[in-house]
Amino acid sequence: APPSYPSTPGSRPPTNTSTQGRETLVKLDAKAAANLRTVKPDEIQKRVNEALSSRVILLGKAPRVIAAKQLKSGDAVLYTASTAEAETLKGSVDVWVKVLGTSARVLKPTYGVVMHGVRTSKESIDTDNQERAIEKLETENASLHPGMKGIYVGWLSREGKRKPTSSLVVEFTTKQQANRVIREGLVLNAIQHDCELYDRSCKLKQCYRCQEYGHIGTQCNAEERCGYCAKAHDTRAFMEKESDPKPTSKCALCKGQHTAWSSACRRRQQEVTRVDLARKNRPTFYYESDNSGPGFGGQGRVEGPPASGPQPTGPPTNCRTETINLDNTHPSPVSKPISPLQAEEHTKELSRFQGGPGNHSIDHDEPHHHRSEPKGGGAAAHQANKRANRSQQGIIMPKPYNVKKSKDQVMASLLRDKNVIRYGILVIQEPWRNPFMNTTHHPIPQHFELAYMDDRRTRVCFFIKKRIPSSQWTVYHHSADLSTIEFKGNENRDTVYIHNVYNPIADLEPTNSTITMLQQVLGQWRGKEHLNSDQEAEDLLSLLDEHQLELLYQPGTITYQTGRTETTIDLTLATPSLQDRFIRCMVATDMEHDSDHLPLETTLSIQSSERAALARWQWNRTDTKLLYKRLQEPLPEPTPLNDRSSINTRVKAITEAITEVVNESTPKTRLSPRSVQGFTQECKEAQMQARRLRRAYQEQRTPEAWEAYRQARNYKARLIRKTLRAFHRTRVREATSTEQELWKIAR
Repeated sequence: APPSYPSTPGSRPPTNTSTQGRETLVKLDAKAAANLRTVKPDEIQKRVNEALSSRVILLGKAPRVIAAKQLKSGDAVLYTASTAEAETLKGSVDVWVKVLGTSARVLKPTYGVVMHGVRTSKESIDTDNQERAIEKLETENASLHPGMKGIYVGWLSREGKRKPTSSLVVEFTTKQQANRVIREGLVLNAIQHDCELYDRSCKLKQCYRCQEYGHIGTQCNAEERCGYCAKAHDTRAFMEKESDPKPTSKCALCKGQHTAWSSACRRRQQEVTRVDLARKNRPTFYYESDNSGPGFGGQGRVEGPPASGPQPTGPPTNCRTETINLDNTHPSPVSKPISPLQAEEHTKELSRFQGGPGNHSIDHDEPHHHRSEPKGGGAAAHQANKRANRSQQGIIMPKPYNVKKSKDQVMASLLRDKNVIRYGILVIQEPWRNPFMNTTHHPIPQHFELAYMDDRRTRVCFFIKKRIPSSQWTVYHHSADLSTIEFKGNENRDTVYIHNVYNPIADLEPTNSTITMLQQVLGQWRGKEHLNSDQEAEDLLSLLDEHQLELLYQPGTITYQTGRTETTIDLTLATPSLQDRFIRCMVATDMEHDSDHLPLETTLSIQSSERAALARWQWNRTDTKLLYKRLQEPLPEPTPLNDRSSINTRVKAITEAITEVVNESTPKTRLSPRSVQGFTQECKEAQMQARRLRRAYQEQRTPEAWEAYRQARNYKARLIRKTLRAFHRTRVREATSTEQELWKIAR
């Protein structure tokens, strides 16, 4: 499913729109800039495209420039149709850049973060010496951020460096590095500093040549206007203030009796409002496509919730499944680190499909895609999870959820929700990725097993309840975007296959469609331009009818919400063989945790058994007197140790004797399914408040309701992140204090 980026209803969109990813900025010298001013945009476009076409054999399919313009600074901006083409254009600079000027060069974007509370003294950090300042940061953060490479360090404002402490801007060349610093913070002079995304649209920028906003004087070629009297001369040439200490002013923008930079200016007030709105809507992280490069030290993609960010991609409003291939196939297990290797005939399947907009090309030679020809028949499945009842006649409740890679905002609160224990299997899409090892956030190992593919690109995973016997389920990992769980009931006819599929966004990964791998389902998704295509609707209906796939929830059910956008992009489909077991499928509103994708809950009636709940000894309540007294009693009579069997018998007898003594002297307790360490009551209240305000916004649909919900959601994420970080640091401190503490935590 595609990432989503909420915006305040009725507000002006932020500066960082989806066009930013399609831009290529070319730096020109004064001579080249002057020559280019005499050229029309279509001529610039033609020059670049002709240069690219002349080298098409070397580049393969050459990217095309669809628009061009020259900035006031003289530099040129080129636009392509997609971010992928923009990357190709930047990667083939030598082919075309010289047609714009002999010294023309492409500027690479930088990604900045803001460090707060930094001491401004030269001893703390000297921003005048860039090389030394960057080296100081890299050295102090070598263990926290291995391989960190900064390219710029500077104070956020000129006035700030005159204060005892101020905010410092640090810039990187990749989004992954910036996102990791935002998540973990930076250390300077042995002080931990929190960091946040540096968004240039949050700065008030005014030109003191023409007095307009949005650019500075060095980029301006408009007519000069005085900031005092609005006449056509340089502001510094205003002489009346020398003879009159309080001269009558006239604003060059709103014509009021004040200077052009006065806070009373209506035009300035509008700009301040825009900046405040941009600051409120500022994303937490930079948006990353899943084929982004590594972060520090070659680590995998930086986790963290790209719930929103520069270069937003709008939510999909239409989806279409092209072809379903129902061969008698079922993939063999690829990686099953936590499940037994058992495979039987495929008898039932639950189908759920989710994808993004755009056209996915089919790549049959993808090296990471594994296919096999299993036995059995049925339809494909996407996401589901199950709940095993405590009786023999079990109820399985699938609850799929796309958590949009967010740990603090979605996964942390979801997995600590007291109601999560009622599900047998949680099926997660776009889980948070640990940057140090191939796993995800898992705070409840005492209740759920995690099935996560050992791959840094993994975007699907399962959480299987430990009460379900491991002999009843098997997990198959086919790729980073496709996993299958085989669940066996107590009867042979109760076998169900659930496929968890993430279909990538075509605009970001045009040759990485997961649907081609699934074999049971071949899908192709269309964008907004095909929303009203009657032919496509007919094709979809024909496809479902041909393979007898039925939609499990009510038609028109909303599964995706962001801002004022509501749509259905998560399809839950099932084969006829599963219909007689189907009980219900609905949106689980009580399990919503601020993801744009709403959780779906499906209930199936399947016979199932369950393991007894594990109990732990309460060692702190041990009756030590009784324990010592019983341990002094003689052990079983020794027997000759002649062979392996006699040794095993003797060890078993001793172990049973000691266990009997411990059972008599030490009480046991069962783990409370609602006991999760590190999650405070304050976090719970913030979670409930965000949920209440989301419901209020869904009822009222006003900008005020959206803003209230947005602030509550962001506060919840910040609070959970802060609380979990503090809990983790406390545990690490306890573990490293003494060896006894380390073993106590491990136990």
